[in-house]
Amino acid sequence: MYENISNVFINHAFDILSQLNLDENSLKALSVLSKNDRKRYSINKSIPHFQALGLINKLLEKNILILEKSQEKPIVKNKRQKIKKELHSYSIQDKVVFKNQGLRFFFYFIYPNLNLIAMKKYNELIEIIQENLEKYQCFTFELLCKEFLTKKLKVEQVYSF
Repeated sequence: MYENISNVFINHAFDILSQLNLDENSLKALSVLSKNDRKRYSINKSIPHFQALGLINKLLEKNILILEKSQEKPIVKNKRQKIKKELHSYSIQDKVVFKNQGLRFFFYFIYPNLNLIAMKKYNELIEIIQENLEKYQCFTFELLCKEFLTKKLKVEQVYSF
Protein backbone atom coordinates (compact mmCIF):
# COMPACT_ATOMS: atom_id res chain seq x y z
CA MET A 1 0.00 0.00 0.00
CA TYR A 2 2.72 2.47 0.95
CA GLU A 3 4.60 1.64 -2.24
CA ASN A 4 1.46 2.59 -4.19
CA ILE A 5 1.20 5.84 -2.22
CA SER A 6 4.80 6.59 -3.19
CA ASN A 7 4.23 5.74 -6.84
CA VAL A 8 0.94 7.60 -7.24
CA PHE A 9 1.24 10.59 -4.91
CA ILE A 10 4.74 11.20 -3.61
CA ASN A 11 6.65 10.69 -6.87
CA HIS A 12 4.16 12.82 -8.80
CA ALA A 13 3.27 15.46 -6.19
CA PHE A 14 4.53 18.43 -8.17
CA ASP A 15 2.94 17.12 -11.38
CA ILE A 16 -0.41 16.85 -9.59
CA LEU A 17 -0.07 20.43 -8.38
CA SER A 18 0.72 21.75 -11.84
CA GLN A 19 -2.22 19.84 -13.36
CA LEU A 20 -4.58 21.35 -10.80
CA ASN A 21 -3.38 24.82 -11.79
CA LEU A 22 -4.70 26.49 -8.62
CA ASP A 23 -3.54 29.60 -6.78
CA GLU A 24 -1.97 29.45 -3.32
CA ASN A 25 -5.19 30.34 -1.46
CA SER A 26 -7.14 27.60 -3.26
CA LEU A 27 -4.47 25.07 -2.35
CA LYS A 28 -4.53 26.25 1.26
CA ALA A 29 -8.34 26.02 1.33
CA LEU A 30 -8.26 22.45 0.02
CA SER A 31 -5.70 21.52 2.65
CA VAL A 32 -7.90 22.96 5.40
CA LEU A 33 -11.06 21.29 4.04
CA SER A 34 -9.34 17.91 3.82
CA LYS A 35 -8.82 17.89 7.59
CA ASN A 36 -11.64 19.75 9.30
CA ASP A 37 -15.39 19.55 9.76
CA ARG A 38 -16.05 20.35 6.06
CA LYS A 39 -18.44 23.20 6.78
CA ARG A 40 -18.54 25.66 3.93
CA TYR A 41 -17.22 28.65 5.90
CA SER A 42 -14.61 26.81 7.96
CA ILE A 43 -11.82 28.13 5.73
CA ASN A 44 -12.61 31.68 6.87
CA LYS A 45 -10.23 31.15 9.79
CA SER A 46 -7.23 30.77 7.48
CA ILE A 47 -8.31 32.78 4.42
CA PRO A 48 -9.92 36.24 4.45
CA HIS A 49 -13.73 36.00 4.40
CA PHE A 50 -14.20 37.98 1.18
CA GLN A 51 -11.87 35.58 -0.68
CA ALA A 52 -13.15 32.39 0.93
CA LEU A 53 -16.61 32.43 -0.66
CA GLY A 54 -15.14 32.99 -4.12
CA LEU A 55 -12.63 30.19 -3.59
CA ILE A 56 -15.28 27.69 -2.58
CA ASN A 57 -17.42 28.64 -5.57
CA LYS A 58 -14.42 28.30 -7.91
CA LEU A 59 -13.56 24.86 -6.50
CA LEU A 60 -17.20 23.78 -6.87
CA GLU A 61 -17.22 24.99 -10.50
CA LYS A 62 -13.98 23.11 -11.22
CA ASN A 63 -15.64 19.95 -9.87
CA ILE A 64 -12.98 19.48 -7.20
CA LEU A 65 -15.56 19.86 -4.43
CA ILE A 66 -19.24 19.01 -4.28
CA LEU A 67 -21.83 20.58 -2.01
CA GLU A 68 -23.73 18.52 0.55
CA LYS A 69 -26.82 20.43 1.60
CA SER A 70 -27.32 20.68 5.35
CA GLN A 71 -30.19 18.76 6.89
CA GLU A 72 -30.22 20.89 10.04
CA LYS A 73 -33.44 22.63 10.87
CA PRO A 74 -33.39 26.26 12.00
CA ILE A 75 -33.87 26.86 15.70
CA VAL A 76 -37.47 27.72 16.44
CA LYS A 77 -37.34 30.83 18.56
CA ASN A 78 -39.84 31.17 21.33
CA LYS A 79 -40.06 34.81 22.39
CA ARG A 80 -40.48 33.76 26.02
CA GLN A 81 -37.41 31.58 26.07
CA LYS A 82 -33.83 32.81 26.03
CA ILE A 83 -31.40 31.38 23.49
CA LYS A 84 -28.01 30.26 24.74
CA LYS A 85 -25.32 32.83 24.07
CA GLU A 86 -23.28 30.49 21.84
CA LEU A 87 -26.32 29.96 19.59
CA HIS A 88 -26.86 33.68 18.88
CA SER A 89 -24.32 33.72 16.05
CA TYR A 90 -24.82 30.11 14.93
CA SER A 91 -25.76 29.67 11.31
CA ILE A 92 -26.60 26.51 9.41
CA GLN A 93 -23.94 25.75 6.82
CA ASP A 94 -23.77 23.35 3.92
CA LYS A 95 -20.82 20.98 3.86
CA VAL A 96 -18.30 20.54 1.08
CA VAL A 97 -16.91 17.15 0.12
CA PHE A 98 -14.03 16.28 -2.17
CA LYS A 99 -15.41 14.74 -5.33
CA ASN A 100 -12.27 12.61 -5.62
CA GLN A 101 -10.98 10.96 -2.44
CA GLY A 102 -7.53 10.69 -4.00
CA LEU A 103 -7.37 14.49 -4.03
CA ARG A 104 -8.51 14.59 -0.43
CA PHE A 105 -5.66 12.20 0.42
CA PHE A 106 -3.26 14.45 -1.49
CA PHE A 107 -4.31 17.57 0.42
CA TYR A 108 -4.47 15.74 3.74
CA PHE A 109 -0.98 14.23 3.62
CA ILE A 110 1.07 15.27 0.61
CA TYR A 111 0.47 19.00 0.12
CA PRO A 112 1.24 19.97 3.76
CA ASN A 113 4.49 17.99 3.50
CA LEU A 114 5.80 19.11 0.12
CA ASN A 115 8.93 20.32 1.87
CA LEU A 116 9.77 16.71 2.81
CA ILE A 117 9.36 15.66 -0.81
CA ALA A 118 11.55 18.53 -1.99
CA MET A 119 14.24 17.40 0.49
CA LYS A 120 13.72 13.76 -0.62
CA LYS A 121 12.73 12.70 2.90
CA TYR A 122 10.21 10.18 1.64
CA ASN A 123 10.49 7.85 4.64
CA GLU A 124 9.54 10.67 7.02
CA LEU A 125 6.44 11.36 4.94
CA ILE A 126 5.50 7.68 4.88
CA GLU A 127 5.83 7.64 8.70
CA ILE A 128 3.48 10.64 8.96
CA ILE A 129 0.99 8.82 6.73
CA GLN A 130 1.28 5.62 8.79
CA GLU A 131 0.69 7.51 12.05
CA ASN A 132 -2.40 9.36 10.76
CA LEU A 133 -3.94 7.02 8.20
CA GLU A 134 -6.55 5.57 10.56
CA LYS A 135 -7.83 9.05 11.43
CA TYR A 136 -8.01 9.87 7.71
CA GLN A 137 -9.83 6.64 6.86
CA CYS A 138 -12.74 7.24 9.25
CA PHE A 139 -14.44 9.75 6.98
CA THR A 140 -13.62 7.73 3.87
CA PHE A 141 -15.36 4.75 5.50
CA GLU A 142 -18.38 6.93 6.27
CA LEU A 143 -18.58 7.91 2.58
CA LEU A 144 -18.31 4.28 1.48
CA CYS A 145 -21.12 3.29 3.85
CA LYS A 146 -23.25 6.13 2.55
CA GLU A 147 -22.63 5.02 -1.04
CA PHE A 148 -23.42 1.40 -0.14
CA LEU A 149 -26.70 2.34 1.53
CA THR A 150 -27.68 4.47 -1.43
CA LYS A 151 -26.79 2.05 -4.22
CA LYS A 152 -27.23 -1.44 -2.80
CA LEU A 153 -29.98 -1.01 -0.24
CA LYS A 154 -31.80 1.72 -2.19
CA VAL A 155 -31.91 4.08 0.79
CA GLU A 156 -32.75 7.37 -0.90
CA GLN A 157 -31.42 9.90 1.57
CA VAL A 158 -28.33 9.25 3.65
CA TYR A 159 -26.85 12.23 5.46
CA SER A 160 -23.74 12.85 7.47
CA PHE A 161 -23.99 14.67 10.77
